[in-house]
Amino acid sequence: MKIKVIVTLKNGVLDPQGKAIQQTLNGMNFGNVEDVRQGKYFEIEVKEKDEKKSKVFSR
Repeated sequence: MKIKVIVTLKNGVLDPQGKAIQQTLNGMNFGNVEDVRQGKYFEIEVKEKDEKKSKVFSR
């Protein structure tokens, strides 16, 4: 079974990398971009077929 995880910073925490991406997009004439939050995406393969049991991994 494949588990997909998205990790982002909490709201209110400064995100300098997101701000740099936003400024770059604005410099590329994407002026309607108001905010960017940077995060990480993981795909994790586990040896579990039962979806209920796999929920243990998604805490």
